[in-house]
Amino acid sequence: MPRWDLDRYRAEILTQTDLLRDLLAGADPTVHVPTCPEWNLGQLARHVGGAHRWVETIVRTRATEPVSDALVNDVFGYGDEDTAVLDAWLADGARRLADAFADACRRTPERGQRGTDIRPHPKRVMCRPESRGRPICEGA
Repeated sequence: MPRWDLDRYRAEILTQTDLLRDLLAGADPTVHVPTCPEWNLGQLARHVGGAHRWVETIVRTRATEPVSDALVNDVFGYGDEDTAVLDAWLADGARRLADAFADACRRTPERGQRGTDIRPHPKRVMCRPESRGRPICEGA
């Protein structure tokens, strides 16, 4: 699997979110998602957008303690929202997440601990389980 640089990761966050936003445009948010039969499209959109905000919070704050994942998992109160509201919310969350990755890699001095290296001019960004959601940016 090829490794992507920071710009590619950021672009994919935005591109993949745009694809979901395109799917939502004019769709019925109450339609069930075949691969998640207990969820509807609106709930899936809230789950994805919540994940963006959850990871953005972890990265931006450099969380060392668990961050509430309520935005990711507490989606059952949603589902019949106006898709225009979801569209704007998804776009904002994706942009914030992409910006948080770039900012984290710019503002963090190099550290030599294995698994937590973040260098100012990264070639790659990898989020590994041991990073607890924090970006691991690697330079050349």
